[in-house]
Amino acid sequence: MNDESVDLSAVELVIIDEADRMLDMGFYDSIAEVIRQTPPRRQTLLFSATYPPGIKQLAETFMSNPQHVEVETLHDNSQIEQRYYEVEPFQREEAVASAIACFRPVSCVVFCVTKQQCQDVVNQLCRQGLSAMVLNSDLEQRERDEVLTLFDNRSLSVL
Repeated sequence: MNDESVDLSAVELVIIDEADRMLDMGFYDSIAEVIRQTPPRRQTLLFSATYPPGIKQLAETFMSNPQHVEVETLHDNSQIEQRYYEVEPFQREEAVASAIACFRPVSCVVFCVTKQQCQDVVNQLCRQGLSAMVLNSDLEQRERDEVLTLFDNRSLSVL
C-alpha cells in the first residue's frame, strides 16, 4: 500500500480474523490503515476469541452500527482439562508425544504456531504408532473434510 501498488477502492468486504491476537502483536495502526484504504460503504467483520478494548475501538471507529455476536459455550469447564508445560523448542515434539502417551486421551487437538511445527509433531506421533494427521490450509477442501471425518468418527486420535 505504501508504494501505491495495491488499490483497495473496490473492496466490498473486510474480514479480520484473530483480531485480538493482531492487536496483541501491535497491529492496530496497520489494521486501521488498511481499513481506511477501503470504501466507507463496505461490510466489515471482526472475529476475536476475546473482546479487549482495542476490538471495541476498531468496531466503533470503522464500523457502522456494529453488532456484537457472542457464541454461547456448549460445555462447562469441568469437561475440558488444560495443562501447560514449558519446554525448550528442541523438546517440543517429544514433549507432546510423551504427554499424549501419558494421558492417553481418546481424542485430542494439538495446536502449533506454524504448519511445519504441526507436521513435525504429526511425524513424531506417527513414529510412535499414534494415529495423527495435520489439518491446515495447505490441504484441499476434500482432504480437510476427510481428516475431520476421521477425527469425528474416532479413526484418528490426534488432530
